[in-house]
Amino acid sequence: MAVKHSTTATGGESGSLRGESAWNDDHLFIDATGTTLSIGQIDADLYLKRVGSSIVGATGIGQTGATGPTGPTGGGGNMPNGMVSDATTQNIAATTTAQAITFDTNEVLDGITHSTTVNPSRITIDATGTYLVTFSMVANLTSGVAATLDFWMRQNGVDIPRSNSKTSVATVDDRRLVTMTALVVALAGDYIEVMMSGDSPSLQIEAIGATGSTGGTDGPVRPAVPSIILTVNRVDETGPIGATGATGPTGPSGATGPTGVGTTGAAGATGVTGPSGATGPTGTGVTGAVGATGSTGPSGATGPTGAGVTGAVGATGVTGPTGPSGATGPTGTGTTGAQGPTGAAGGAQYVRMQDDMATSVATTALFTASGCTFAVTSGNKYAFKFWALWRCNVTTNGFKVGLNFPAAIVVAANARIPTSATAQTLGLITASGQSVTGTATPTSGTTYQALVEGIIEPSASGNLVLMWGNELATTAAVQLRRGTGGRLEVIGT
Repeated sequence: MAVKHSTTATGGESGSLRGESAWNDDHLFIDATGTTLSIGQIDADLYLKRVGSSIVGATGIGQTGATGPTGPTGGGGNMPNGMVSDATTQNIAATTTAQAITFDTNEVLDGITHSTTVNPSRITIDATGTYLVTFSMVANLTSGVAATLDFWMRQNGVDIPRSNSKTSVATVDDRRLVTMTALVVALAGDYIEVMMSGDSPSLQIEAIGATGSTGGTDGPVRPAVPSIILTVNRVDETGPIGATGATGPTGPSGATGPTGVGTTGAAGATGVTGPSGATGPTGTGVTGAVGATGSTGPSGATGPTGAGVTGAVGATGVTGPTGPSGATGPTGTGTTGAQGPTGAAGGAQYVRMQDDMATSVATTALFTASGCTFAVTSGNKYAFKFWALWRCNVTTNGFKVGLNFPAAIVVAANARIPTSATAQTLGLITASGQSVTGTATPTSGTTYQALVEGIIEPSASGNLVLMWGNELATTAAVQLRRGTGGRLEVIGT
């Protein structure tokens, strides 16, 4: 492509272009064959311009580089979890007493609390939620004949319903692996324990050293076998989402394309504008005169207004007597519709006492257990159960438990209160305000459980209330413990 320059230099511009505004008028674009190109013959988007004393084409546009890879997604947050174990062999101390299993090693604690020195049997929950609790232990028999080991879980000192299981050990060293899993709904501050009992003092949960029971002579060195391992994992919600990973770097930009070179055709000359024609004069006509308005005729005279005398108002007539009432129509009689089906029984309700309560030492009167009240409605039948956790600092004062409730068609309740390691007081409650009284405390300072359960069909709506008190008005009163609670369920109408 050739460019012929035909601009005449002016002033200090000798030999240079006078500016882009004169480009098309001052230059011709000739291709390799010598043909002069018009603007329409030059490829679109190709042009030349002056940069200093040089003529250049348009800058080419290269491809954008590929986007760099996305950074990894951050991981999820932690959920509360824990694992504890015990490296000692624990024997059945007594066949008539439940025994709490202790833990001497904290393997993992995250949102779970456990002390190996203070109440080492208790695993404490730090945050309210639902937890999966799993434990396993090695049961063994050191002497004697076949024996059975029971094991179950407690929450805040109260047996968890339907959590018991058992295993039998047939002979000495007939080791049995015992395992159990349960879901526990817990409040912040609740604690969980694993309990055991056995029918032989020769029963034990056994810990085995890291090299095996024979000191490593029966095979390769193996990890220790704890007497019990327990894990706790929260399962009712997802942990917080971790931070998003960093974005990967942006890929490099592509190389710049080659500079295009095109020819701009010469602009055609603009034709001369012809002169405008002269404007003709505006025509103006004469406006005709407005005709005269005719005169208005005179109005006629208004006639006089007539005035008549208004007559006097006549006296009001006497009101006539009220007529007799008509006979009442017959009452309509329709057929009564069939009775609808009985609604389904509601689910169980629960109550629980949050703090300890103490009675006055100088009275045997009954007290209301804080928060242990259920509303009952006439026309329903209910099954109920209360568990009262109590203790006393002397063994000579016993625990009293009773009920208050509204009028009822049917009410029958049984009460059980432990008075020694092997004995308990049993009694019946069939009237509101009745109670059953234990005659002693098995061991001073130890927490025990009294039970009241039964059936009620109230004839009037009201409250079913757990009551409690002292056997004697002595210097050491009984105390009702936190965790005391109850369960109520509609069983019919």
